[in-house]
Amino acid sequence: MTLPGPPLDRLRDTTREHTQEFWEAVFGQDPTRRTDALSRAEATEVARVALEATGDELVLPATDGAEADRATDGGLTGPARTALLDHVRSMALDPTACGERAISALTEAGVRPAQIVGASQVATFAIFLSRLLRSHALLDEALNGTTESQPLPQAPVDGDELGHPRTEFPLMDWSGWVLARTVDSPGAPDDAKGASDYYGVLNHVPDLLALRTALYDAIMTGPGELDRADRELVALATSLETGCSFCASVHGRRLFALSRETGSGPLLKHHGPAALPTDRERALATLGAAVARTPVAVDSGHVAALLQAGLTPAEVMDAAAVAAMFTWANRLMLTLGEGTAKPRR
Repeated sequence: MTLPGPPLDRLRDTTREHTQEFWEAVFGQDPTRRTDALSRAEATEVARVALEATGDELVLPATDGAEADRATDGGLTGPARTALLDHVRSMALDPTACGERAISALTEAGVRPAQIVGASQVATFAIFLSRLLRSHALLDEALNGTTESQPLPQAPVDGDELGHPRTEFPLMDWSGWVLARTVDSPGAPDDAKGASDYYGVLNHVPDLLALRTALYDAIMTGPGELDRADRELVALATSLETGCSFCASVHGRRLFALSRETGSGPLLKHHGPAALPTDRERALATLGAAVARTPVAVDSGHVAALLQAGLTPAEVMDAAAVAAMFTWANRLMLTLGEGTAKPRR
């Protein structure tokens, strides 16, 4: 089963292929390639509820009555189903509003950890894919000359009073509200070393963890047109917009490590994209923030601004993939656990 919508031919091959693999694991008809966490009918319902909450659009596969009947055999029924779908709706719409109590309520309703994690992965993947497809279509519009670049807001500020990135983005730990499982692999996906518990939580559905890790790595660290530091800038802008302090900490520090630029991260944190010094940085951060908003705010003007700033179409799609990925990562981080400041030694 191929991805919905037009072919993502402007994406890097690895990003497109790993996205297709995750889609197959969630919605595919081949049982040997599908996850055991949720039935196909359950996954489709979870994705539909998430997309309706955020206003995103994505063509989901049709499911027949037999699939729906099979979903009830050991699957989600009654209060557990209602509770999980309500949680999916909340985490999609405003992940910052979901706290530890929300996970406790799911457990009390009889939802198993694998179902919580599986539904969280499916819901956030659907939002990721919808926003990736939207960005792809907007790039086509911009390249076809049907839109014009809009001047990006610019508000230079004095950054002298801001702290160093190591201070502005302190190291954090992450603790799960779902009991973590042991992760067999010693390598931490996402390269966020303070979040080992995060991978343990996601390891309740190890096949989706592995597929998501491969896709994340392709987008964030794989060979591509967009510079690694620029990818981190987009990730930071998206995380700040969503309100994920853990992701902002990780990617604010990584932006500095890659660029050695002390001003951009703190300026973005305190004053937003308009305060960044170059057209390129402002266009990248503005795109990241627009993709992150719910309802999604990215339009063809944002894409045209990136082209006007000198980015190639391939670089634009790299940036869009990063922003879409962090609509996924932020929601998982915010709704399955919480980031906490590391104690000073």
